[in-house]
Amino acid sequence: MESIVTTKINAGIMLDELKGGIRFGTDTLLLSHFCGKGKNGGDLGSGSGVLSFLLLATGKAGHMTGVELIKEYAELSVSNAEKNGLTGKFECHNCGVEEVSGKIPAGSMDFVVTNPPYLKNACGRQNRNPLKFAAFHETTAGIDGFCALASHILKSGGKFYCIYRPEYLAKLIYAMETNRIKPKKLRFVHPSEGKSPSLVLVEGKKDGNDSLVILDPLYIYADGSHAKYSPETEGIYNELA
Repeated sequence: MESIVTTKINAGIMLDELKGGIRFGTDTLLLSHFCGKGKNGGDLGSGSGVLSFLLLATGKAGHMTGVELIKEYAELSVSNAEKNGLTGKFECHNCGVEEVSGKIPAGSMDFVVTNPPYLKNACGRQNRNPLKFAAFHETTAGIDGFCALASHILKSGGKFYCIYRPEYLAKLIYAMETNRIKPKKLRFVHPSEGKSPSLVLVEGKKDGNDSLVILDPLYIYADGSHAKYSPETEGIYNELA
């Protein structure tokens, strides 16, 4: 197994992460802030469990169920839950999203969150580290598979929250619509004013109607030098501190 790095992050969480894998970052923090509240939540591609733990620690969720393909991450998320006193509020299924049927009851989730891979296996630079490769590439299931599982486990009217790359937004929305999840809110995330968006936050609703709101853009940094966070980003960090 990769060596472990332990970091104290927002909401007082002590997080063990794989040194050579994908680590906690701004995208996870933004998605946790963007999410609404619900009693039972699903975390698809849950990794080390950090997104679930942020939602639990801030009272946005009562219980979180993770789904994680990579065994090392799934095991780490369970030990992280124990380390943070969240064992009774978190569980993780070590399998691909296409294998979950029957393990999580249909219609049992109030909301689902995901920070899914977005590159096809043959696209992009081929990272030699298999943990990072799996985090960015659709190794077993694409966004259609993630949305299909989300729709299966969401109750009617349940919410879907996702952070994705803007250049692939069309396929995300198509996958949502195909699986009865109507896009309700979009928010583009820009490095700074004048820069193209690098991320997009999306909220959907299972069996929702055709009403979509484009929220004001979120700027990570105060200016083009990227030396200081914007007031809103600072506020998000402080809110979850």
